[in-house]
Amino acid sequence: MKSLLYLLIFFILIFLLVPGVVYADDFDVKLVATYKINSQGELSANFSYSIENLKAEVMMDEFHVNFVHLDPVNISVQEGNKKLSFTTSKEQNSIYLKVLFDDKVYGLGKKRLFEINFDEKNISKKTGNIIEVSIPKLNADDLDSFESVLVLPATVGPLAYIRPDTYTSYKNEDSIVYRFEGKDVSQTGINATFGEFQIFDFTLNYNIENTAANWSDIDVAVPPDTAYQRIFITNSDPLPVGSRVDNDGNWIFSYRLAPFEKKTVTLQGSAQVFSYPRSLAIPPPQSIIKNLSNTDYWQVDSYPIKELAMDLKTPERIYDYVVKNLKYDFSRVDGSPNRLGATKALSAPYSALCTEFTDLFIAISRSAGIPAREIQGYAYTQNSKTQPLSLVSDVLHAWPQYWDSDRRAWISVDPTWESTTGIDYFNKFDMNHLAFVIHGEDDRYPLPAGSYKFSDNPKKDVFVRFGEFPSSEEKINISHTLKSKYNLFSKKFEIAFTNSGNVALYNLDYEIKYDSTNISDKGIVETLIPFEKFEKSVDVNYGFLAKKAPKKIIVSYRDKFYEIDTQADAIAISQVIFFLASIFLILLVFYLLHRRNEDSD
Repeated sequence: MKSLLYLLIFFILIFLLVPGVVYADDFDVKLVATYKINSQGELSANFSYSIENLKAEVMMDEFHVNFVHLDPVNISVQEGNKKLSFTTSKEQNSIYLKVLFDDKVYGLGKKRLFEINFDEKNISKKTGNIIEVSIPKLNADDLDSFESVLVLPATVGPLAYIRPDTYTSYKNEDSIVYRFEGKDVSQTGINATFGEFQIFDFTLNYNIENTAANWSDIDVAVPPDTAYQRIFITNSDPLPVGSRVDNDGNWIFSYRLAPFEKKTVTLQGSAQVFSYPRSLAIPPPQSIIKNLSNTDYWQVDSYPIKELAMDLKTPERIYDYVVKNLKYDFSRVDGSPNRLGATKALSAPYSALCTEFTDLFIAISRSAGIPAREIQGYAYTQNSKTQPLSLVSDVLHAWPQYWDSDRRAWISVDPTWESTTGIDYFNKFDMNHLAFVIHGEDDRYPLPAGSYKFSDNPKKDVFVRFGEFPSSEEKINISHTLKSKYNLFSKKFEIAFTNSGNVALYNLDYEIKYDSTNISDKGIVETLIPFEKFEKSVDVNYGFLAKKAPKKIIVSYRDKFYEIDTQADAIAISQVIFFLASIFLILLVFYLLHRRNEDSD
């Protein structure tokens, strides 16, 4: 009897949270996996099983579950109102759960209904203003029916991203529910982000030095606006003397230093980070084309890179190749590892850091005719073992972007984090990446924050934390200077638009009129970043007695106005005085010459 009983024992082995059935033809197995998340991002799971006997002579007296890459706690198992006994054991990255049934269920069509409940800290997390959910891929080959349900509080922020995108959802008074049906979802897992945006506050120190014997302007690169982030500059100590945007879109602030002066510049601000690219000013074609060139680390023209480019061809296939073939080497993180570049990454695939993942993606993409570039910056993670690197000792993270001509935007991807987590970072991007610099024309410069060090006193210079939404101050100061002051018949006015607010301004319309009627000039300033100045010259022809001159020059932008008094009346008087003085001088000369002639006679 015992031997017969043991032969009929049903062993279900679950891989990645789904049972694998030894005798699949003997049972109809259904699983509804419900993941409930509270407002703090804490997750509790309920696995509801229904196992129906398909043969009269079979029965089940224990059930096995293998939790892979998860750490379930507060586990309970019950069948109806009855609590069931279970045991757990740990092996490498797995926790095995064995559920014991003390009764027998025989008979064709008989069902056993039971639930496994547990809490899990790795599936869901709240970071700042967002909640991220990453449910791993499941092996559901032996399931006859599978359904996954995600339940969140109704107060959660808007859906930023979800995959797979085939689901049904509904909202009630207390919660919002996303329901995924079919075994296909088990092969992709579920990745979702809730929240409109993430806010980071940052304090960055730039240790700069003037090595020249004269006053010099020293440039530093500060976090710029990108399609994925909006920057708010709240303070700079000292204030920059100017700013500009380079060809890659970097924000460059200039600080004036005395001969041989050393100074620490402290910049404070906030970043609003989005999961999808926004519409910004479209870069000119010549700027995009420059992101196809060969560099020291992006060896576009090398034979192995060209060969891969001819085979892979698309950004997604290039990304998948990099993810599958490079392995992150945690042992290289400590110290100051040398950057290998794309070709050396191919020859040392098991010694890769984020720079190698990025360099290889960029080189192959460029060789395939796809513009690509590097982003260096801050990447927040709660688990540096799976998502390297968090910002420790000013070690930055790198990830690539490629140009999507259909979306007309630079698209961020992160092959490093997919390689270490298995989570898709090609079709979606999270809100935990903050760009410090963009490398397109050059694979090294400009240097990001954290790289400006005094060699005699190195210290931590990058501080990033979650913040609250900052106030936006859009402010333009208009000023003017008068050129050719001593010309009584024409003058040049230099009009300056200076961004004195804390955010960049885009597509700024301006118009310059004479006496509010005659338009002298009109145009658009595509980008004006904080502390940046845009200058426009206006020539005024006064004519005789200033009859041709306007009384005022009126500068308008949006709904703001700025007036410049041309002082036409004063110029007319000055012309009369000049004319009379000139006549007087001429008469005086004639008079003196006449007296001289008389004296000589």
